[in-house]
Amino acid sequence: METVSAKAGSPRSSFLAALAKTQTAFGRSDVALKRTRGEVTFSFNRDASQQASPALRQFALRRRLAPLRAWLKAEEDFIARHGFFDPVAVSVDCVDPEIVACQPKSDEARIFRYFATYLSLPAETDTARVGKYLVFDRGQAQRQLIGLIGLRSPSYFNAVRDKHLGWPPYFQARDTGRVRDQGAFDLRNAGLKSIYQLAACMPLATYGETLQGGRLLASLSFAPSVISTLESRYGNPILGLITTGGWGGSAAQYERIHIATGAKESDGAKLFRRIKGDNPSRYAPIDLFPDRLCALAIEMLANKHWNTDAYANYKDDPDAKHALLHRACRHVGLHSSVLSTNTISHYFGAVSEECRASLATLASLAKTPANRTVDPQRGIASWRRSVKVAGVSEKSQPRLSSLASRSTRIG
Repeated sequence: METVSAKAGSPRSSFLAALAKTQTAFGRSDVALKRTRGEVTFSFNRDASQQASPALRQFALRRRLAPLRAWLKAEEDFIARHGFFDPVAVSVDCVDPEIVACQPKSDEARIFRYFATYLSLPAETDTARVGKYLVFDRGQAQRQLIGLIGLRSPSYFNAVRDKHLGWPPYFQARDTGRVRDQGAFDLRNAGLKSIYQLAACMPLATYGETLQGGRLLASLSFAPSVISTLESRYGNPILGLITTGGWGGSAAQYERIHIATGAKESDGAKLFRRIKGDNPSRYAPIDLFPDRLCALAIEMLANKHWNTDAYANYKDDPDAKHALLHRACRHVGLHSSVLSTNTISHYFGAVSEECRASLATLASLAKTPANRTVDPQRGIASWRRSVKVAGVSEKSQPRLSSLASRSTRIG
């Protein structure tokens, strides 16, 4: 545990008390504030590894949906005409996925956009190389929507991914200083054309937690109808997918998906492998921190004669808010990890070790494995083995407008 103290009643102690209150509400069980005569002591564990609390996730979703409420309500008449809010029953044995690509300005694209806003962390699926898919279930009495798959170009800089693939650093240390490694940039420029970010892998409520629909969608993200569409559109073989569990130390829907690569199912390897970098990745939802905490941060810094003009617009400028809270934490002697709410898990998906190994060098990239997809029936069979129930009955998807709220209170 790391601790910092302040004189009771001082601007410093007010900031520490507000920070402790905020992070406790956000679910940080390691954060504590102790008051003794004349002193306030703040403590936390820099190495704490935990998932975000359900209350924080719902708070983040409500706040993100709030400015979209009018648009959501307008779209819900269209969504309701397709029956997606109706209570439905699902039989696991009858599930028969149908993957439909969303064409620009189509009804499918409109449906995708609406339900993608349900993600409690935003998923950007409108830049560079993009693939959007709706996955329907045509095996029930009425055709149902299982969920969404959204793919996009990956981030150029990602230390966790690069370590997993064995890619060299961008710069090498030489006697003359740091030198740019052009080969490292050339490898990324080529390799990233064969990697996609799985930005959306979201089941609707009917197929969600009980039926583990996320696991089924994760398998189907490698289906021929997904991979072949993108390869034809953009011209590069797809060798891997990278994704994250943004709210916690693991993301169950990507864990233990075994897809057979040999004659026996027991020979199958994990479709998605959890990967780690040299340091834990952490998520700090700076936009959710209350204005009062920022106001106390400015008061504390100003009390020590720091110029706070650069932070004055923190209510409207996310960068200013980010800089202010980090500056305030440094001022009181707190590591920046105190602003995080949870660790982030990273996953790399590939249908075979051959696909993964092909990404290692420019030479190996030239030798593309023939098999780059997962037979949907293999994915469905693997999913059925993981589901512990025969189905669900009378469960429905909530209207997103009902979840939108500008409330500053969690829970």
